[in-house]
Amino acid sequence: MSSHIEVPLPVVGLSGFDAGLSPEAKGAQEGVHRFASEVMRPIGREVDRMPADQAYLPGSPFWQFHAEAMKLGLGPEGMAGLPPEQAALMEGIVVEELAWGDAGLAVSAGAGGMPMLMAHASGNQELIDLCAGKLGCWGATQPDRGSDGLTLYPEERFPGSQGNKGNLQATFTADEIVFNGQTSAWVSNGPVAQVALMDIVADYGQGFFDEQGNTFGCNVIVPWTSRAYHEASRSKNSASAHCHRARSSLTTFVCHAALPLPPVTTTNSNMRMPGPMREPQ
Repeated sequence: MSSHIEVPLPVVGLSGFDAGLSPEAKGAQEGVHRFASEVMRPIGREVDRMPADQAYLPGSPFWQFHAEAMKLGLGPEGMAGLPPEQAALMEGIVVEELAWGDAGLAVSAGAGGMPMLMAHASGNQELIDLCAGKLGCWGATQPDRGSDGLTLYPEERFPGSQGNKGNLQATFTADEIVFNGQTSAWVSNGPVAQVALMDIVADYGQGFFDEQGNTFGCNVIVPWTSRAYHEASRSKNSASAHCHRARSSLTTFVCHAALPLPPVTTTNSNMRMPGPMREPQ
């Protein structure tokens, strides 16, 4: 006599064989998927057909997307109170569904929330207020540095070699931060952002390098106004046409309103922000 055991089939969800998603997580996934299908895809097609000089003007479908995305409450503000494990899971779900909807708009939303993400990580209410309701960008990559892991992680450099201080730099004085230099041409949201997270090298009065050739640096949240930068280009990027990108030049831009972030870089989702943030001892 043989015994027969019924093995239940796995749940095949939106992203394949989903293991252990709670009813709340499944509900969030379905909601974001619906948003991606009904809002993002039509807006992405519309923006794609518009000339670059019109696609990002106030009132355009690009801004309509960000207004609708804000209503979902899925940005840093919405996840600030979640436990780390739950926040990490929700981030994965949200990123997957938004990218399915439109990769360019998803990148714009992700970069747009970077300043607020770090503001919440700092716990500084003044920083949070500065970023509230504003589209952000992340000024980290530069023409002669890019995503340079040898700068971010000095232990990976050859012993005795010096780090790359890049093109865009900050000089700290008693009551000012002076920025000089240029970002890369692919800073997402660069031409339309209202606030920026600057992740760059810094001189606190002892130069840009320590005795081992490592760079000092800073993370600073800066109001990103027309007075703060000069747009050198305004065009769609072929890889993600709905994520407006441009080069920004900050030539002797003296910022009194910039707010440096404290050296706390871990968010609720345990995502660490790599960057040259170390100050001289």
